[in-house]
Amino acid sequence: MDKKKYGREYDMEKLERFRLLDDDFMTEVFRDNIPAVELLLRIVLGRTT
Repeated sequence: MDKKKYGREYDMEKLERFRLLDDDFMTEVFRDNIPAVELLLRIVLGRTT
């Protein structure tokens, strides 16, 4: 197996283990995306508006 293919497979395996609540991943997902943050907070707090 060449190094490039191994590197991609390794990266994909790491990405598959990410969960939205992982600090680093959550930071990137919600960076500069206020509507997404507000939606998540409404869901977590059980509020409809």
